[in-house]
Amino acid sequence: MRIWTEHGFDIFFLWRWILAVSGGVYTLLGIIQSVSRWLDWLEPRDRLSRIRRHYVMLHLLRVRLRDFWWELLQIVLLVVLLVLIVREHYLS
Repeated sequence: MRIWTEHGFDIFFLWRWILAVSGGVYTLLGIIQSVSRWLDWLEPRDRLSRIRRHYVMLHLLRVRLRDFWWELLQIVLLVVLLVLIVREHYLS
């Protein structure tokens, strides 16, 4: 962390760092909570839960990669663009 620069204390760097860490932790906790709810919902406790789990798994298996190729391509291009911007930021 470069909180102290040659010009003194950089409060904006500290703010960006705190914002990035808190946003990352918040996102990670949200994902963990969502996955745990899905796993609880799909846990086979009774006959209805087993049928529901098989139904969801069947539809997940039927999803083809070619149906989402454009969205996946956009995600890959945006990630590449982000990596290039971050790289240029640290090189300059």
